[in-house]
Amino acid sequence: MASQNPTRVVKHIVVFGESGVGKTCFADMFTHGEHYVNYDPTLEDRMCRKLLDVNGVTYALDLMDLNASHYREGDPALSAFIFEHWLQEADGVVLLYDITSPSSFDLITDEGYINVFLNRKATRDDGKQWMGPK
Repeated sequence: MASQNPTRVVKHIVVFGESGVGKTCFADMFTHGEHYVNYDPTLEDRMCRKLLDVNGVTYALDLMDLNASHYREGDPALSAFIFEHWLQEADGVVLLYDITSPSSFDLITDEGYINVFLNRKATRDDGKQWMGPK
């Protein structure tokens, strides 16, 4: 009988990009191996989980589908504090853009990247912060 390793590490990953660039499709393909044909973009941002076993440790990757358009346009349903908290506490961020949309590339590499950078807790090897959130 194989022994089970109870070690599980949870990592939070934000999938960040403009409306319509494929954030949900990316998350669905990564976590489930397929995308959903019937997707309702009016639903709240959502989280998907993927379990990965690496060297006997199970990693639970929680992917949060976060719409940059909502933040930039000041969506009243999305508190700026909550948005910034997700970016600050994430263990990683995936920036997505649509290769057929130069504007989605420009927005995510200019405004999107800056928002991520300013909201991340950047800590140097010696424990000091490079830059904290505003």
